[in-house]
Amino acid sequence: MFFSTSGFHSIHFLESEQTVNAEYCVSQYVDISRSLGGQPFFIHLDNARAHYAKSAKLWLQDHNITILQHPPYSPDLAPCDFWLFGFLKGQLQGRCFGTQESLQEAILSILHVFGAPKFREVFNEWIRRLELCIERNGDYVHIDQ
Repeated sequence: MFFSTSGFHSIHFLESEQTVNAEYCVSQYVDISRSLGGQPFFIHLDNARAHYAKSAKLWLQDHNITILQHPPYSPDLAPCDFWLFGFLKGQLQGRCFGTQESLQEAILSILHVFGAPKFREVFNEWIRRLELCIERNGDYVHIDQ
């Protein structure tokens, strides 16, 4: 999932047996770029190896996409980690899904309730967390929810 202060730009579900590798990342970057009309953008990636594979980095560089560095050992900085995944988990807890498609439909229905004010709130919190990390010279930042 990729989103900005205006909302989701790309929501993609992995196919069964599919892994996140450099090729997959590049395909997602292409989708995001298309959704933004080919305009350059900034992207905050966590430290997953696939994000920093040579082909993925080259694609981003060739398209003037700026990678915002993610300090090591700071999982609480990425919006998906400090907000989105926990929220989804809470919404889906205790529910059973007979098929992958029904799970995906439930996730999409949950995600589409958010408006621009929620995304601005999340990005303001992201900025606050980044500032704390900078104040600590990149050291681990743990923030209680």
